[in-house]
Amino acid sequence: MEQFQQPVLSSKFLNLLANSSTTADSIVFKRAIVSSDKHSISDLKAFDDTYIQTIKKVSESTFSDVQQNDNSLVLVTVFSSNGNPVNYEINTVIYTATYKGQEFLAFSQIANWPIKVPAGNEAEVYNLTLKPKLVISSTSAIATTVSPDSLATNERVDSKDTALQKQLDDAYKDRRSIWDNFSKFMTKKGTQTIDALLTFTQKIQGRITLADKADSADKLTKTKKLNGFDFDGSAEEYNIPADLKPNYLWDGADLDNLKVPGLYVGYKVKPKGYNAPINISILIEATDGRYSVKQMKTDFDTKIISARFYSNNTWSTWDKLPSESSTNDWSGDNTFQKEIVAKKGLKGNATTSSTADKLKEGDQQVKGSFTLPNDNSMLRVGNDGDMAIVKKQGSQGTFVVGAGRSFIINKSDKLPVNVTDNMNKIFEVTPTGIVMANRFTGSADKLTVQDSSNTDLDKLTTDGIYKVWGVKLTNYRGGWTVYGTVAVTTYGNNIQQIVFENSDNTINVRWFSANKWTDWGVVARDNQATIWKSSQTFQGGLEISHATPFIDFHFKNSTKDFTSRIIEDIEGRLAFRKSDGSVGTILANLQGNADTATTARSPQVIGILPNQSLNDYKTPGSYSFQDGKINNSPVNNWFSLSVISIGSYNGTQILQDSNTGTIWIRGWSSTNTWTEWTQISGLNSDNKWTGKQEFSKAIVGNLQGNADTATRTGMIDISNNTNLNDLKDNGNYSCGTNNTYNSPVSRWFTIVVVRNGDYNGTQTLTDTNSGNVWVRTWSSGNQFTNWEKMSKDNTVVHNSGDQYINGRVGAKSFGGNADTATNLQLQYLPKGFHVDGIKSSGTYTQIDGDIKGLPAYPVWGIMEVTSNGNDVIQRFNVTNGADDIVFCQRRFALNEWSGWKKF
Repeated sequence: MEQFQQPVLSSKFLNLLANSSTTADSIVFKRAIVSSDKHSISDLKAFDDTYIQTIKKVSESTFSDVQQNDNSLVLVTVFSSNGNPVNYEINTVIYTATYKGQEFLAFSQIANWPIKVPAGNEAEVYNLTLKPKLVISSTSAIATTVSPDSLATNERVDSKDTALQKQLDDAYKDRRSIWDNFSKFMTKKGTQTIDALLTFTQKIQGRITLADKADSADKLTKTKKLNGFDFDGSAEEYNIPADLKPNYLWDGADLDNLKVPGLYVGYKVKPKGYNAPINISILIEATDGRYSVKQMKTDFDTKIISARFYSNNTWSTWDKLPSESSTNDWSGDNTFQKEIVAKKGLKGNATTSSTADKLKEGDQQVKGSFTLPNDNSMLRVGNDGDMAIVKKQGSQGTFVVGAGRSFIINKSDKLPVNVTDNMNKIFEVTPTGIVMANRFTGSADKLTVQDSSNTDLDKLTTDGIYKVWGVKLTNYRGGWTVYGTVAVTTYGNNIQQIVFENSDNTINVRWFSANKWTDWGVVARDNQATIWKSSQTFQGGLEISHATPFIDFHFKNSTKDFTSRIIEDIEGRLAFRKSDGSVGTILANLQGNADTATTARSPQVIGILPNQSLNDYKTPGSYSFQDGKINNSPVNNWFSLSVISIGSYNGTQILQDSNTGTIWIRGWSSTNTWTEWTQISGLNSDNKWTGKQEFSKAIVGNLQGNADTATRTGMIDISNNTNLNDLKDNGNYSCGTNNTYNSPVSRWFTIVVVRNGDYNGTQTLTDTNSGNVWVRTWSSGNQFTNWEKMSKDNTVVHNSGDQYINGRVGAKSFGGNADTATNLQLQYLPKGFHVDGIKSSGTYTQIDGDIKGLPAYPVWGIMEVTSNGNDVIQRFNVTNGADDIVFCQRRFALNEWSGWKKF
């Protein structure tokens, strides 16, 4: 099947051919353009000149030959892989020509299957020849000129060769006639005696038998070439073949039947047994007629030369011959009588004779594996043999260095490595087993630690890790007995010593610089208590980051968790606790307000005048109202009002009706927006709600009205090992220390079950320790949803409407609209504060530009901090720049800060 379908001529080309008899201008074919676009035959009929510019071109080529025969044209163009940056695929080809200097689309073709053209490869060049054939009404206007830069083709070369061969044949005929005239003077059979100088102007064909001895010489004084063979007259006989003129192979030729001596060539032919066209030549030599024949085949596509022999009516298999330009493989043993010179290396195994005891001198290259398959063998290098890879019988393979030598790994400054390269040492094992390296990364299952024989740390200055166990060290802290390890690292003339001491669980460090040692310092560690045996002085501030930061005191070295604790249990408040959790005593003079004091002077009550609005009362204090008109109040008269301010912009109003005892509450936010008044139940008064009320615990007492879903009001204890998936009956349940399954908390909770019909329902669980509320549902398939946490305190979160929260809000994301919120509460940083100490999640800003550790100075902005307890990410948004600039730095676990990076 042909690679391409029949060409489709464009309308413009057909019109020019039809009018070719009326013009003297010629149509000159210009180029072929190949594309990966896929089209159908019907698409080609609509192609016009615009497609020359719009086609997705992958390559193009000029025409190397235009062959014209009557009304048919064969165009030849070659696409080469030379210069191709990548592989490409050919699906469509368009051919252009010029007429009166203007390029136009002449015809186009589509491939029957995608044709792959590989990327350029110096080792092997791929050429694809396209030869579209056109049958047209007239060829008078077609020019057969081609570009001088186009690739040559076999057809064009063959046509030139044929013309030249014809001239040679004519000359040969003339020479032959002269030879025939000369032969009349000699008989063609029998012995000929020549007693004068005989000069041959043509090659001698046939056999010449010389006498036993020439009258004047045994051989010629100088060897001559006779029809390509050396001839000096010394041999008894010479077989001088006739001129080797090539015979041309054809498709289907049976190579087994080629036994006549000569040269046979084939260009893109398919001999018998070949599935694809090949370019080959076969040289045939024969003795004894056609009974002993040798064929030598050259495959120009693969650059492989092979030979086979015909004897006893049987052909041998083709044997591949060694070639300088191709890879040579032998399936059997081969013996080489001379040295093998491998310019590009040898592949595979070479079995050497018993006399071969070393490789050829000089550099050797082995492409593939180099195997020493036997035990008690080694590969030794070096003039003094101080390094070897050794495999002893019964033991594992080892890398061995000679006595008194170090094992060293160097890094070269070049690639590939050469012995003349500059090399830097990156790893060394000394003769005594000390491991030294520029740095260690990753994990080390085991490092060899050597026992230190030197108790004076001032003299321990060699890189390494040393074990000191029950050793009294000098020039170390108090000079006491130490159990631990010492790590020594040198940097030029500088030395660092780190002592990991098990006796007091500390890490101690000092440096040797400027010819003197620094004092020992103790390194504090995260997530582990650090004990100092002496007083410590901090030149800067002390920052404590934690969910509830605290400082513990151990009176008289008490082993309790603490005897006294200062803790920030609520933001902005310091509490003093005893070991039992009770409030501790502060022995000091206090000034200002004590928010948590149990004894306080009765507050002054301020009267509210009639016709006032409670929206104007935001100053903290106690207020009262008797009778008259009042605005924005849930009751008309006789009530008391308590106002609590939270910061500068938020607060709460608590109002109690003095007639009924009913308590109402509401709050305001920074946008001056008030929540609705919410009634709080009274213990000793009737409570009436106009809306639906939900209770997280059992209601003790009599209920009036309807309770649609309540079947019982008593509290039911949950037994041990209860699966909450089985708890589907309506009711109120409680759990103390009993074990349960499928619960979001382990113990101490209450749960309310509301059944919706026969197959659906809801479980609402309250953690009585933290106040967290959880909820989940089940459906007809007895499938429960996951537990969802509804709140972190006793405040119910609204599903719709305004939401007011007295305190900070922390969340991964916010959804919906916050109509009245302008910003979340910021934490302000004091002057001189260093941001590297901020490791708690939150949003921060500064009240003064003098903040340490920011990416620029002076700079104003807002910093967002995200932490999971170990890892911290700080994002700083600049607010006083002309452009939006964001900086970010991070800190993972015990690592140092990464440094600010600009985004």
